[in-house]
Amino acid sequence: MEAKGRLLELDCLRGIAATIVVIFHFTLGQDFLNGYLSLGAMGVELFFIISGFVIFLTIEKTRNWKTFLLSRFARLYPAYWACVTLTTFYIIAWSLMVKAPIKFPGLTDYLVNLTMFQYYFNVKNIDGAYWTLIIELVFYFFILIVFLLKKLHRIEIIGFFIVLYCLAYATVLKAFAPYVCNITVILFPTVTYFPLFIAGIVFYKIKFYKFNTYRLLLVLFCLITQILLFKSTGREGLITQTEYAITMPVFFGLFFLYCFNRLGFIVNRVTLFIGKISYSLYLINGYFTLYILMPVLTHSRYFHLSYGVAILCIATPVTLITATLINRFIEIPAMRYLKGKQKTKSHIEETRV
Repeated sequence: MEAKGRLLELDCLRGIAATIVVIFHFTLGQDFLNGYLSLGAMGVELFFIISGFVIFLTIEKTRNWKTFLLSRFARLYPAYWACVTLTTFYIIAWSLMVKAPIKFPGLTDYLVNLTMFQYYFNVKNIDGAYWTLIIELVFYFFILIVFLLKKLHRIEIIGFFIVLYCLAYATVLKAFAPYVCNITVILFPTVTYFPLFIAGIVFYKIKFYKFNTYRLLLVLFCLITQILLFKSTGREGLITQTEYAITMPVFFGLFFLYCFNRLGFIVNRVTLFIGKISYSLYLINGYFTLYILMPVLTHSRYFHLSYGVAILCIATPVTLITATLINRFIEIPAMRYLKGKQKTKSHIEETRV
């Protein structure tokens, strides 16, 4: 289902992924539903499959590398800068209110976090949710390199060999060459999730080109490899490998339904709305809600609300409103402005030619 160039089911899948991640963050450390809400952490895995699909769709329509980089910059950075700044402000303001020393973040932490490359500078994420962004960025650069080498038509073969390395990373190298694994993850942090991005690309090929045995086998190879990578994902302690092995096929199944036009049932106003604000929602829902807002609502001298009431009646509306404002007044205008400038520049260059 498409509307004005949008793939509505993908927007809704983003909304679903964001929702389960938010639920996970909001209930972190709480024993709701006997801990099963910890499965919400896997919303990130769903995001990565979506990214593989969408980024390959984007790069196939891209005329040059500058356009691709600008589109990714416009999509990621303005909203991210707003959320980093807001979260830093919240932390400092909260520290001053409770008269606690401000040990983190300092000015250097803040400035390095603005680059989104804090992983490579060995600087702590101001909000824990930001750990996924370097995973995304490295994948973007991988796709860009393939594009510059003019090998997009070989992406499935390239992807197969990299996923094969991921399989070796999860099995043989972990056991017999741990130093190689350490070097790999330092240089290429995407390695523990790369099969999901490749799976997204293959689903794109199935959706818009054709379904065949090779692509089915490649998707299954990605699925099996990702399950074997479980112990490298940092999920231990949150969920079990069995839960991971059960949930991952569900995500892949959703994409098979999408490829064969059977996912329209998830499209509704709620999932479309959450999908629209999903990026801002993901960036802003973590630290502020869990470590500042919820303690104030449940354990301060002013409020003694139950955790469930605080989440449903205050934390959720506040988070949704904040994400909506960031999306409406920063994310969307910035994307329109930057993409508008790119179109103008392209038009001028075409005129000169």
